[in-house]
Amino acid sequence: MKLETKWAGSWNGKSEFETGSSPPRWISIPLPVNRADLDGLTKFLTRGTRRPGQALTTIHFVEPNEISACADEVTFLIYGTNVWRSAEVFLGGLQSQEVKVLPDMEGISAKFNLDNFYKLQNEQQNPLGYEEVVLRINTRNGKDWRPIRISGHRNSYAEPSEKDGEKKLKDGEKKLLRTCTAPYSVPTPIVRHRLSPAPAIYALAPLKIPSCADTVRVVIAGRDILSSVPEQSTTATARVPPEVFLGGVKGEVQIHGGDETAPLQVISASFSSMPRAAGPLPLIMINRGGFTTAYIDVSQCRLEEANSFPPSRAAGHPATGNKPD
Repeated sequence: MKLETKWAGSWNGKSEFETGSSPPRWISIPLPVNRADLDGLTKFLTRGTRRPGQALTTIHFVEPNEISACADEVTFLIYGTNVWRSAEVFLGGLQSQEVKVLPDMEGISAKFNLDNFYKLQNEQQNPLGYEEVVLRINTRNGKDWRPIRISGHRNSYAEPSEKDGEKKLKDGEKKLLRTCTAPYSVPTPIVRHRLSPAPAIYALAPLKIPSCADTVRVVIAGRDILSSVPEQSTTATARVPPEVFLGGVKGEVQIHGGDETAPLQVISASFSSMPRAAGPLPLIMINRGGFTTAYIDVSQCRLEEANSFPPSRAAGHPATGNKPD
């Protein structure tokens, strides 16, 4: 900033500035900057070097991304680009009670009352033990969203009738009694989800099957084959078998040993309508952690093998029960 000082003859009069002022000099005044200032400066400096465009609203991350269903009020911190410009925030269709810009202007805070979120009468429970709801932000520069997990069950029941009839509130609605269970004792826990490893196959039996077999049953042993999902009780989990495909045919899977944490797990998969071509046949196993592959050799049917299977499938001959000539 260029600074020049002079003396005025009279503050209230119309006199000119007196001569003999100090020579002009340059001074620097440090000003605090924030993210919005730096973004504006970058946009100004690069206005001639890149194609002009509208800066869109983008959410980088949200804290917390998982909340308890038993919480009364929850405040989300939403960080991102241009999220502070006239923002309106919605959680599953419920508009936030209050939106504030964070001091560094890198995001906003949005407060919600979950009592308003659970106003409907609901007596059912999600078997997964959680619900995923969209947290959406709309600004003058666009919109963006992130999924929020609400863990636990929060049910509402109509209050039982009284002798004089059902008890009514002042607005004429039924009073709802609410119950809540959640795996967390705090409204916004820090949750570190365990990553599910990909399955691994240790052994297969049999390793070779005839092409004329009607039904094939393959026993598979390995680790991380089974997955777990929460049951209706939030403290229990259920074993979920993987999906197994042999040559593109999906098998019917049964669990024979081990749980999802055991070092060795055993399942079997039964297949029908098998391909008749000989050669290696890919076996693909898929679960929540990923997939793995193996190969089973398919051999041409010999005469004695054909007799050991139903004659209608033996080398394409009709069901006569006689050996081919």
